[in-house]
Amino acid sequence: MSYSKLVGCCILFIISFGKCKNKAHAISNELESGKISSDSDDASIQYGFVVKLDVSDMERSVQWYVNNFSLKENKNYTTPDWVQFKIPGVTNAELGLKRRAGSGSGGVNLTFEVPDIKGFRDVLILKGVQVGPVKDVGQGVLLAFLKDPDSTTIVLRQEK
Repeated sequence: MSYSKLVGCCILFIISFGKCKNKAHAISNELESGKISSDSDDASIQYGFVVKLDVSDMERSVQWYVNNFSLKENKNYTTPDWVQFKIPGVTNAELGLKRRAGSGSGGVNLTFEVPDIKGFRDVLILKGVQVGPVKDVGQGVLLAFLKDPDSTTIVLRQEK
Protein backbone atom coordinates (compact mmCIF):
# COMPACT_ATOMS: atom_id res chain seq x y z
CA MET A 1 0.00 0.00 0.00
CA SER A 2 1.45 3.38 -0.99
CA TYR A 3 0.65 6.35 1.25
CA SER A 4 1.05 9.28 -1.07
CA LYS A 5 0.81 13.01 -0.78
CA LEU A 6 1.77 14.23 2.65
CA VAL A 7 0.15 17.64 3.00
CA GLY A 8 0.41 20.06 5.89
CA CYS A 9 0.63 23.63 7.05
CA CYS A 10 3.83 25.20 8.37
CA ILE A 11 5.90 23.89 5.49
CA LEU A 12 9.58 24.54 5.87
CA PHE A 13 11.25 24.99 2.50
CA ILE A 14 14.64 23.34 2.35
CA ILE A 15 17.30 23.30 -0.28
CA SER A 16 19.52 20.25 -0.50
CA PHE A 17 22.84 20.44 -2.27
CA GLY A 18 24.06 16.89 -1.76
CA LYS A 19 27.47 17.00 -0.13
CA CYS A 20 27.85 20.80 -0.40
CA LYS A 21 25.21 22.31 1.84
CA ASN A 22 27.42 25.40 2.30
CA LYS A 23 26.52 26.46 -1.25
CA ALA A 24 23.08 27.63 -0.10
CA HIS A 25 24.18 31.20 0.51
CA ALA A 26 26.19 31.38 -2.73
CA ILE A 27 23.34 30.05 -4.83
CA SER A 28 20.90 32.43 -3.12
CA ASN A 29 23.18 35.32 -4.12
CA GLU A 30 23.42 34.00 -7.71
CA LEU A 31 19.61 33.81 -7.90
CA GLU A 32 19.30 37.40 -6.66
CA SER A 33 21.94 38.68 -9.09
CA GLY A 34 20.36 36.86 -12.04
CA LYS A 35 23.43 34.70 -12.71
CA ILE A 36 21.18 31.63 -12.53
CA SER A 37 17.45 31.34 -13.01
CA SER A 38 15.09 30.03 -10.36
CA ASP A 39 13.72 27.69 -13.02
CA SER A 40 17.19 26.41 -13.88
CA ASP A 41 17.57 22.79 -14.94
CA ASP A 42 20.78 22.50 -12.90
CA ALA A 43 20.67 18.93 -11.54
CA SER A 44 22.87 19.87 -8.57
CA ILE A 45 20.00 21.90 -7.10
CA GLN A 46 17.19 19.85 -5.60
CA TYR A 47 14.18 21.51 -4.07
CA GLY A 48 11.91 19.80 -1.59
CA PHE A 49 9.53 20.31 1.28
CA VAL A 50 9.78 19.18 4.87
CA VAL A 51 6.74 19.43 7.09
CA LYS A 52 8.05 20.10 10.63
CA LEU A 53 6.20 18.97 13.72
CA ASP A 54 7.30 19.76 17.26
CA VAL A 55 7.30 16.73 19.58
CA SER A 56 7.85 16.43 23.32
CA ASP A 57 9.18 12.84 23.35
CA MET A 58 11.30 12.08 20.29
CA GLU A 59 11.59 8.34 20.80
CA ARG A 60 7.85 7.88 21.35
CA SER A 61 6.99 10.01 18.32
CA VAL A 62 9.51 8.30 16.03
CA GLN A 63 8.06 4.90 16.95
CA TRP A 64 4.49 6.16 16.47
CA TYR A 65 5.08 7.50 12.94
CA VAL A 66 7.18 4.50 11.88
CA ASN A 67 4.68 1.96 13.25
CA ASN A 68 1.54 3.66 12.01
CA PHE A 69 2.58 5.24 8.70
CA SER A 70 5.57 3.09 7.62
CA LEU A 71 7.84 6.14 7.35
CA LYS A 72 11.55 5.56 6.79
CA GLU A 73 14.15 7.61 8.67
CA ASN A 74 16.39 9.76 6.47
CA LYS A 75 19.59 9.32 8.51
CA ASN A 76 21.34 12.08 6.53
CA TYR A 77 19.58 14.63 8.73
CA THR A 78 19.25 12.89 12.11
CA THR A 79 20.48 14.82 15.16
CA PRO A 80 19.59 14.41 18.85
CA ASP A 81 16.79 16.99 18.42
CA TRP A 82 15.68 16.29 14.82
CA VAL A 83 14.55 13.19 12.94
CA GLN A 84 13.50 13.40 9.31
CA PHE A 85 11.49 10.75 7.47
CA LYS A 86 11.10 9.75 3.85
CA ILE A 87 7.51 9.11 2.90
CA PRO A 88 6.97 5.94 0.86
CA GLY A 89 5.76 6.77 -2.63
CA VAL A 90 6.47 10.51 -2.32
CA THR A 91 9.50 12.32 -3.74
CA ASN A 92 10.82 15.72 -2.64
CA ALA A 93 8.69 15.86 0.51
CA GLU A 94 9.59 14.60 3.96
CA LEU A 95 8.35 14.82 7.55
CA GLY A 96 10.65 16.27 10.22
CA LEU A 97 10.19 15.88 13.97
CA LYS A 98 11.78 18.54 16.21
CA ARG A 99 12.22 17.86 19.93
CA ARG A 100 10.71 20.79 21.81
CA ALA A 101 9.22 21.02 25.29
CA GLY A 102 5.57 21.99 25.43
CA SER A 103 4.93 21.00 21.86
CA GLY A 104 1.63 20.65 20.10
CA SER A 105 0.14 21.17 16.70
CA GLY A 106 -0.30 24.93 16.84
CA GLY A 107 -3.24 24.45 14.49
CA VAL A 108 -1.40 22.21 12.02
CA ASN A 109 -3.34 19.37 10.44
CA LEU A 110 -1.09 16.76 8.89
CA THR A 111 -2.95 14.95 6.10
CA PHE A 112 -2.08 11.56 4.64
CA GLU A 113 -3.88 10.65 1.44
CA VAL A 114 -4.56 6.92 1.41
CA PRO A 115 -6.14 4.68 -1.24
CA ASP A 116 -8.43 2.83 1.22
CA ILE A 117 -9.41 5.00 4.18
CA LYS A 118 -11.63 2.38 5.83
CA GLY A 119 -8.98 -0.32 5.58
CA PHE A 120 -6.23 2.00 6.82
CA ARG A 121 -8.45 3.17 9.69
CA ASP A 122 -9.11 -0.45 10.68
CA VAL A 123 -5.36 -1.20 10.74
CA LEU A 124 -4.69 1.81 12.99
CA ILE A 125 -7.48 0.77 15.35
CA LEU A 126 -5.99 -2.75 15.56
CA LYS A 127 -2.71 -1.07 16.58
CA GLY A 128 -4.51 0.71 19.42
CA VAL A 129 -4.80 4.13 17.78
CA GLN A 130 -8.06 5.99 18.41
CA VAL A 131 -9.46 7.07 15.05
CA GLY A 132 -12.73 8.90 14.52
CA PRO A 133 -15.36 7.71 12.06
CA VAL A 134 -14.93 8.12 8.31
CA LYS A 135 -16.85 11.20 7.17
CA ASP A 136 -18.02 11.98 3.66
CA VAL A 137 -17.34 15.72 3.36
CA GLY A 138 -18.60 16.05 -0.20
CA GLN A 139 -16.92 16.51 -3.55
CA GLY A 140 -15.87 12.83 -3.41
CA VAL A 141 -13.66 13.28 -0.34
CA LEU A 142 -13.65 11.01 2.73
CA LEU A 143 -11.87 12.06 5.94
CA ALA A 144 -11.05 10.47 9.30
CA PHE A 145 -9.29 12.21 12.20
CA LEU A 146 -6.84 11.04 14.86
CA LYS A 147 -4.14 12.52 17.12
CA ASP A 148 -0.43 11.73 17.39
CA PRO A 149 1.25 11.41 20.83
CA ASP A 150 1.59 15.23 21.05
CA SER A 151 -2.06 15.84 20.10
CA THR A 152 -1.26 16.98 16.56
CA THR A 153 -4.32 16.37 14.43
CA ILE A 154 -3.69 13.76 11.75
CA VAL A 155 -6.17 13.54 8.89
CA LEU A 156 -6.65 10.50 6.69
CA ARG A 157 -8.03 11.48 3.29
CA GLN A 158 -9.37 9.44 0.38
CA GLU A 159 -10.79 10.70 -2.87
CA LYS A 160 -13.57 8.46 -4.21
